[in-house]
Amino acid sequence: MIKREESLSYHCLGRPGKIELRVTKPCLTPWQMRLAYLPGASYPSAEIAADPAAASLYTLRGNLVAVVTNGTAVPGLGDIGPAAAKPMQEGVAMLLKRLADIDVFDLELDTRDPEAFVETVRMLEPTFGAINLKDIKAPEGLVIYESLRSSLGIPVFHENLYSTAVVAAAALLNGLELAEKRIGEVRVVLCGAGTVGIGCARLFLASGSARKPPGV
Repeated sequence: MIKREESLSYHCLGRPGKIELRVTKPCLTPWQMRLAYLPGASYPSAEIAADPAAASLYTLRGNLVAVVTNGTAVPGLGDIGPAAAKPMQEGVAMLLKRLADIDVFDLELDTRDPEAFVETVRMLEPTFGAINLKDIKAPEGLVIYESLRSSLGIPVFHENLYSTAVVAAAALLNGLELAEKRIGEVRVVLCGAGTVGIGCARLFLASGSARKPPGV
């Protein structure tokens, strides 16, 4: 059981928050500083201008993910706004780094307008290798996801649409295997049609669940 005092101490003691930026190349001498910025950075910049795919060779972009929210559907708290959502965002960034060595910038956008949200993320595409949407209330979150997925040239994920669905589908399929039943033979009932429920329904259907229950 996580206690309030323990959590607050964990998040604030030492350096506030849970993530920080670190340099990955030596930058101590004047020569190294010139390599890092000017004139050194002009050479990879020219390479990327000639071939945009080279950004993954010379910069962090290929391993950098934006985790983006407006704080309208934070787990257990609901609509608490972008600033209050930041501890959750930092937590995701920390887990992705710890478990998969993926670098994350957490972005908290102060807007409830899906079009403004989409346009902001769209303009940031050159910075990132992928976008992960998180804790955005339905149906706006789904509208944002579909719009970005169709307009961006990088992968776009919706954490609430996928993460619970993967776990739920694994539990369902494993349970059916133990019961010696097939997914197309059973009736699956979902309580609620939010982003998580829709994600589960989509994955269950893709796994072989019948749209119309047997005998109906």
